[in-house]
Amino acid sequence: MKLYQYFFVVLRLLVILQTVLVLSGKFSSEPHTKLVIDSLVKLGIGAFLFFFFLLNEIPGLDPWDTFIIRFAGVVLMLNIDFRGLLEIVGQYSPGLAKQFAFLKAIQGAQHS
Repeated sequence: MKLYQYFFVVLRLLVILQTVLVLSGKFSSEPHTKLVIDSLVKLGIGAFLFFFFLLNEIPGLDPWDTFIIRFAGVVLMLNIDFRGLLEIVGQYSPGLAKQFAFLKAIQGAQHS
C-alpha cells in the first residue's frame, strides 16, 4: 500500500472509533482527547480536499470551483487549535512542541 492509503486507513479507523464511542456514550469527556481527534480529522479532511483537487482534474468542474474547494481545505486545516494541541504535545515531548511553536502564530497574538 502507498503511504497516503495508510493515512486514510488510520483516519477511517479514528472516525469509526469516535462514532462508536459517541453512540455508546463512552466517549471520553476529557478535552485533550477531543482536541487531538478533532485536530486529526480536520487535518485529514483538509489535506485531502487540498491535495485531491490540486492533483486531479474533474471534468465539468470549473477551475474556480476547484480553487474554492482547495481553499476550503486550507481553511479547515487553519481552524485547528494549534495552541491547545501544542500544549498537549508539550506534555509528552517538549522538544517536538518547541519545533512546531511557529504554528501558534497562525492563530494570531495571544490575548490577555
